[in-house]
Amino acid sequence: NESIARLVTRKVFGMLRTTGRLLIGNFTPSAKDVGYMEVYMGWYLLYRDDRDIRHLARPIPISEMADIEIVRDSTGAVIYLDLRRK
Repeated sequence: NESIARLVTRKVFGMLRTTGRLLIGNFTPSAKDVGYMEVYMGWYLLYRDDRDIRHLARPIPISEMADIEIVRDSTGAVIYLDLRRK
C-alpha cells in the first residue's frame, strides 16, 4: 500500500542520526524474473519505477534532506531510493 510505504519511509528517516542514510530497494516493472517470482515462489510484489519510488519520500520535508538520489542496479531490475539526512 502506497500510503503505508510513505509512512514507513518517513518514520524510518526520522530515526536517522544527523548525516544518516536510508536506502530503500524495490523491484522495477522491467525485472526479468517476475514470472518466476510470481508463479514458482508465490511472491507478488509492488513494482516501482523512478517516479513511484521518489514518491515514497514525499512526506519528508526537504529541509531535513541533504540529498535524494535514485539508483538502479546493473541489470535494471532493482531501483534504490537513497536519502541522506542533514
